[in-house]
Amino acid sequence: MVMTQKELAKIWRGRVRPLVEELLITKGEEYANGDDRLQNFKQAARFIGCSSDKALLGFVTKQLVSWYDYTERGAKGEEIPYEKWEEKLVDVIIYAFLHLCIRLEKEAGGPLITGSGGSKEMV
Repeated sequence: MVMTQKELAKIWRGRVRPLVEELLITKGEEYANGDDRLQNFKQAARFIGCSSDKALLGFVTKQLVSWYDYTERGAKGEEIPYEKWEEKLVDVIIYAFLHLCIRLEKEAGGPLITGSGGSKEMV
């Protein structure tokens, strides 16, 4: 089987994007304190004395270690259910997106709303 651009787009639109959007909403409600969706990373940064970028890397490292573990176990013949892979990989996508949000917020000098055309407006 060849993974064509059309197949990639179909998987992204039909499977990955809906999962990412759903998790961003449900996890956002579960983990965000108030209106600031990045609050956990800021609080972790204060707690351990680093930037929120580095704190986020600590969070995503757990997912990457699991991903690596699944890869190692799979190489030894163990069957890892698709759902387990999907969960870890979607989490990594979400952390990458949240890191982008941290960078955008820092660039803007505080919380922001990104308007159409990429223009930034302070909240």
